[in-house]
Amino acid sequence: YAIAIDGQGNKWIGTDGGLGVYREGGVILKVPVISTDVNEVNFGFGYLNVVKYDTLIVRNTGHENLNISNVQIGSSNFRYEGTLPVIIAPGDSVNFVFSFRPQVSGNYVDTAVIVNNSYNYPTFRVVLRGRGVRPAYISSSVDTLRFGNVRVQDSLILSFKLYNSG
Repeated sequence: YAIAIDGQGNKWIGTDGGLGVYREGGVILKVPVISTDVNEVNFGFGYLNVVKYDTLIVRNTGHENLNISNVQIGSSNFRYEGTLPVIIAPGDSVNFVFSFRPQVSGNYVDTAVIVNNSYNYPTFRVVLRGRGVRPAYISSSVDTLRFGNVRVQDSLILSFKLYNSG
């Protein structure tokens, strides 16, 4: 602990190697604090083997630089697309871009662990979600319809079938 009185007569107490600074009448945390508006990035559906991108806004609501040293994701279907380390100044924010590339049809869920020096969540977790779907594929029962010669004001009906195999 360290106790000091500044030029205005305020009493200050520092603790934990300077991590917490207390002033008489209130607490001032001189630490980085990580926050986001959401705790999940939901990609919705994504076509197989096609990359889809989404953004997570990461904020530093603390009073010291927030240093993000790593982003860990278990699945290869999701990726963090930025460079590391990322330093976010107090009161600032950075867009973190993630990608989703499904390999087979179905639901995908993973967690991005954002490793940082924040006071509140040094391993901040964000859920990543997406659904892999096959793209639509339309085919026909014939390649060409041949009407031949048809007189003006006459009609000829030909039929064919469309298939959605996507």
